[in-house]
This record gives sequence, C-alpha cells and structure tokens, in this order.
Amino acid sequence: MRPLSHLCATALLSLALAPSAAGAQTDSSAAPAVSVYAETRLVSRYVWRGYDLSQGNAAVQPWVELSLPFGLSANAFLTSALDDHRDVDEGQLGVGYSREVGDWEFGGGYLHYIMPGTQTEPSAADDPLETTTSGEWYAALTRNWTDGWATLTYSRGNRSGKGNSLNLWVEQDFSWGDDRWAAQPYLQVDYLDEYGAPAGLDNRLAMVEVGVPVLFTLGPVQLLAAAQVSFIPSRYVRAANLDAGASGRTVLPWFSIGVAFEHD
Repeated sequence: MRPLSHLCATALLSLALAPSAAGAQTDSSAAPAVSVYAETRLVSRYVWRGYDLSQGNAAVQPWVELSLPFGLSANAFLTSALDDHRDVDEGQLGVGYSREVGDWEFGGGYLHYIMPGTQTEPSAADDPLETTTSGEWYAALTRNWTDGWATLTYSRGNRSGKGNSLNLWVEQDFSWGDDRWAAQPYLQVDYLDEYGAPAGLDNRLAMVEVGVPVLFTLGPVQLLAAAQVSFIPSRYVRAANLDAGASGRTVLPWFSIGVAFEHD
C-alpha cells in the first residue's frame, strides 16, 4: 500500500499483514474456492518504505482481499489521514497469483496506485493536487516453517513510481489460550532506488521496521493492536520526508489498532 507493501507488501504480501500470513500457512489444495478477508486499521502514522506519507497524522486504512480459485487473489486498499482535510489520500487495487510447492510459495501480481492529490499526501504531478496513477509489478518468494515465514519481494514501479524495490519480511507467530490469542512479531527491510534515489546504501536502504501485532479472535472476527518502530537509515528518504512537511527523524515509533473479518 503503498502499503501495506504484505502486505503487501504490504501490503500486499506485505504489507504488513495478517492476510498474507494466513495465506502463507494454508495448503492451497485444501483452500476454499472463495474466501474474503476485510480489515480496518487506525494507525498513528502511515509509514511506507520509509516515507512518512501521513505527515505524522493518524490515518484510517480499510483493506479487503478476495482469495479466488486457482491461486488468484484481488484486493483493494484506501488510506485517509485524520487531519483538517478529511480527504482520501491514496487508493490501491491489486491482483495476484500464488502457488505452493512444499515449504515454498511463489507469487506475483500487479498493484495499481491512485493518488487523488491532497494537502497531506501531494501527488507527483507539477500540480500537487492533481490526480495521478502509477503501479508496480511484483514477484515474491516465500519460505514457510512451523508458525513462521519469510518473504522476499521484488517490485518494479512505473510512471511516477518508476524504479526498483526489494522488501524482506520475516515473521514468527505465537498463539495461546486455545488459539484465541496470537502475537506476530515481524521484521521488514526495504531497499529501493525509486524516485531517483542516489546510488549508495546510505540512500537506498530506505527502512528497517520491527513490530509486534497482538490479535484476539472471536469467531470470524479478530481484534488487533500493534506497536511498531520504523528506522529510516536513508539520508535521501529522511530529507524527502522533511521536504514534504513530515518528520525527518531516523526513528519513527507508531502504533495501530484494528478489526478484521474473515469468511470462507
């Protein structure tokens, strides 16, 4: 999501993300023909690949994903900062495909970004309030193990997001209380040369993030609370954040709460 790059990528693989974790642990041969995962989160700030896109404001982020036959999926994501403007800052539509082979999973797809252009999240056009679109193709490789997984995702952006990015997401899940409670600590790392980032690791290592989501399950409903810290090693990304009116700090702590619904 610009995500939730769960997962999104994430998020759509990345993004961040509970649906990706669930998908990574499911045997595709036993999966239902169609399932729905819907989620709404309130985040204290929207950090994507190191960019503080909500300029330090809280944001509401609904997300829905359809798992379809033959390993196909479709998803949609919106984000709107809770500031004075009350605009939809960004939308995302995605399609994907995944296939499991033993403990490995291979995936790919396309994400289409729509930026209406707002005061909080200006578009990439000459007029910051002009609507622009961009997108990216992605390919992902996941290694699953007992209650955990790691995904490496390569993305190639186009138009205003032209460039390359790599995302590594590692997660280990823990459950207790007859599986009604779960903790999903994760680590993600973003490397990118998008938006003309100059050469050098000090500019292109955009973000290292750690987080601990805790979930409570009530039938098909999950309640979520998470604490995250995003480290921004890139001088280039920190300068871009500062120029956009956001924080130029190296360490950005934030939190999220949410509710999710899953139906097979």
